[in-house]
Amino acid sequence: MRDSFLAHLKNVVGDTSDAPWGDDNIPCLFQRFRPDGNGLEAALSPVPNASTYIARLLQVYRATKHADWERDMYFVVRHPPVAGETEIVAWGESFLQTFGFSARPSEMMNNHD
Repeated sequence: MRDSFLAHLKNVVGDTSDAPWGDDNIPCLFQRFRPDGNGLEAALSPVPNASTYIARLLQVYRATKHADWERDMYFVVRHPPVAGETEIVAWGESFLQTFGFSARPSEMMNNHD
């Protein structure tokens, strides 16, 4: 299974060498799809629940997209998008839910008597 997935990745990125892919080919794999994440869907198609991972990874590609940075080793957000209050509250609620809180932050603030 592992070897077939590595062969799949090798094919997707267009590596035409005779050598099979191994552990040394995995680092920097995601940089091969910069700056837009083009080809990521094909690369991860064999992965269970791939669409979940792809959606999250494409957010990273969008946040780090810039012609001057597409060859960077790391995905660094240098110009984060401005978030509105609704978006920030939604992120906060989602974060709190990971800890088991079910109340909205506004409800928590108003019901502290």
